[in-house]
Parts: sequence; C-alpha cells; structure tokens
Amino acid sequence: MTIIITGTSSGIGRAAVKKFSEMGWRVFATLRDPSKETEMLKWPGVSLLQMDLLQPTLFPEQIKSVIEQAGHVDVLLNNAGFGAFGPLECTSLDIIRKQFDVNVIGLLALTKTLIPHFRKNGSGMIVNVSSVAGTVTGPLGALYHGSKFAVEGLSESLYQELAALGIQVKLIVPGVTKTDFMGRSLVFSNDPGLSDYQKVITNLTAGHSKLGAKAADACQVADGIYAAVTDGTSQLRYYFGSETEDLIQEKRTKSEVQYLQALKDLFS
Repeated sequence: MTIIITGTSSGIGRAAVKKFSEMGWRVFATLRDPSKETEMLKWPGVSLLQMDLLQPTLFPEQIKSVIEQAGHVDVLLNNAGFGAFGPLECTSLDIIRKQFDVNVIGLLALTKTLIPHFRKNGSGMIVNVSSVAGTVTGPLGALYHGSKFAVEGLSESLYQELAALGIQVKLIVPGVTKTDFMGRSLVFSNDPGLSDYQKVITNLTAGHSKLGAKAADACQVADGIYAAVTDGTSQLRYYFGSETEDLIQEKRTKSEVQYLQALKDLFS
C-alpha cells in the first residue's frame, strides 16, 4: 500500500510518516526542502518528495514521478497547513492569500491531480486533516477558521461526489495538538499601536493556554489516522481530543446565543 503525506517536516505529518512506515506502507513524504531531512530516510519504505503547496503547477509531474516509482497510490493524506491569526485589519493581503492558497487551493489542486489515478483504478482514499477550528471559532482567527471551514465543506461534498467512483474521502478533526505549528507554521499579525485590539489578543493567548493543557500528542493523532484509513468503513469524520468533542457538542446542543457566550467566556 502506498500513501502520499503532505507537511511532514514536523508534527502530525511526521508522526504519520513514522506510523505508516512502521505498518509496512510505502510512504512518500512531501517537504518544501528535502535536502534538510535525513532522519525519515532511515525509516523503512519512506521516500522524500519535494513539494510546495504554493506551486500547484508542479503537481502533475511530481505525482507522475510517484506513480512511476510505486506503480500506484492508494491514499493521499492532505496534512500540510498554515495558520494566519491576528486582527484582520492588521493582516496583509499577501498573508490572506497565503492562508487560502496553502490550506484550500493547494489541497484542492493536489487532490484534483490524484483523482484521475484513483478513478482509473476504481479505488483510492483522500484524507484531509481539518481541525476543531473548522467547526468552533474564536476571535482573531477569521482566516484560519475560514480555511478550515472550507476544508470541512469541500470534503463533505467530495465524499458524495467521488463515492460512486470507488474513491473514499475522510476528515481528520484534531483539537489542540502538541506540535510546533505555533512556531513553524503560524503567522500572527498585529499592530501594537491599535490599542482597541490588545486586550482581546491578551485574552486569546490565555484562552489558548487553557486549551493547550488538554493537548493531544501528535503520535496519538497519527495512530488515529492510520486506524481511520484502515477501518474499512465509509465514515467521514474522525474527532480527536476530549476538548474537541466537548466544544462541538456545545455548539450542537446550545442555542447560538448561548454558544457564542460560552466562547466569549473562554477568551475573556
């Protein structure tokens, strides 16, 4: 079995490479700069693939190379992500575009590139890593939340669109996870001179610290991804983390006014 995993330099993506390698899969791990990576090459069945989600025109040749090497691809795990936070007023258009180019456009373009291969084989699986942030929101995250809401919607639609072709779609919905996403893959835009935003920024940081106390380990999420890929069911969504289920349950059971008040309380 062969899987392509994007965003493997750290966190969930890297843990997933290790998990699938340990389970005997052929793994193509994408990196923007494979020349800096040495450890993953020591793991059985792992090959590195240079890929930047901001360069979708290169995807066809890159996927062709994978198919030539492996013969076929069984699973695409869209894990790579970027997070833009901060007041929208303080955020440049370049950052706004990058948020959606990585999390949405890049994901769609790579998925589109693999669909003909899956369709020809009459089988295949697309696994998209979403987030609790694709269901539950907070202040200063309009861009990141918007991109993850998009991943939720496009995945649910593709689930229906591709089922008759034998292609499965699955959504991984982790909560706060112990990774270096906050340092490596996140940009926070702020202008300290805009004093109206500084209190909510302070409160948001404190709120995230509360959630971080319940953070799951990336290896636990990787184990869950492997289980989802191999469970033989047509289940769409898989939730990870107790706080994820709690927050989503609150949204489902409370009125909109109550739900928004609960979020306000969390970040105030």
